[in-house]
Amino acid sequence: MLKILINILIAGVAGQFGLAQVEGNQTIEQINPVVLGVEESGLPVRINDVNQGLKLTAKSAIVVDKNTGKVLFEKNPDLRLSVASISKLATVLVFLDQEIDWDKVVFTQGDDYVGGAQLKIGLGESLTVRDLFYASLVGSANNAVVALVRATEMDDKEFMIEMNKKAKALGMNETYFAEPTGLNMVNRSTATDLAKLMKAVFRQEEIVKALNMKSYSFKTLNTNRWVSIQNTDKLLSSFLNNGDGYKVLGGKTGYTLEAGHCLVAGVQGKEGQEIIAVVLGAGSAAARFQEMKGLAWWVFENWQWR
Repeated sequence: MLKILINILIAGVAGQFGLAQVEGNQTIEQINPVVLGVEESGLPVRINDVNQGLKLTAKSAIVVDKNTGKVLFEKNPDLRLSVASISKLATVLVFLDQEIDWDKVVFTQGDDYVGGAQLKIGLGESLTVRDLFYASLVGSANNAVVALVRATEMDDKEFMIEMNKKAKALGMNETYFAEPTGLNMVNRSTATDLAKLMKAVFRQEEIVKALNMKSYSFKTLNTNRWVSIQNTDKLLSSFLNNGDGYKVLGGKTGYTLEAGHCLVAGVQGKEGQEIIAVVLGAGSAAARFQEMKGLAWWVFENWQWR
């Protein structure tokens, strides 16, 4: 564990991070402890004002206290960026609102195959809505997302309207969704808004269950074929989730060329503290995980919960 913490403090290139350097009265990543519109009681308190934070490759990032919404770290938190597959979290929130039968049978269609990450299932094979739901989150499979939306019997326009209504209801005023997978670069949000989205996600047991699965397997109904999916979130296998006191509450990856490498996650500290962190536009796939780990560790070391 000591070796891990020492490595965290070493500045690096893509896939690494370092402590922010003080330049005059400014830091490269400025800490601004504001509260995202919630109660003041139980707010975390800074216990180290010398260490000014982390140097990130990410274009934007934020860490907030999960319970109070207090901002514990930020870098360009209100910069509107493409968010790639993080869009799927809004998709499944809208899906759950429809109260669809989890055992409903869905047959794959040609227009389900929209590109990007795919569930390896053939045209015309059948599976349940439950399998589509978990494939959408565990494996971030775009064809599973399209089929899941079709299972609601809403057309694309109707579903997009509901996604944007959901965003507004959650106070995500700088967010717009054009489609459910995140492949479209027009799907844009901010780190601040995505922290609000994650808070809503953690109120949904089925989503949290899926985000914490390292893998998911199911058998197709009409071809009797086993399909296995691996989780894209490597935080689940990191020191934040190895039983050493930390715990990953759930996370979601995202990547397109326009969005770069993105990650949202919730993490629990050794004393039960819970945070939500967002990293958008990191320099590499490895960087988003390294920077997320560093942000979580830095916050737990530099803030104290009452």
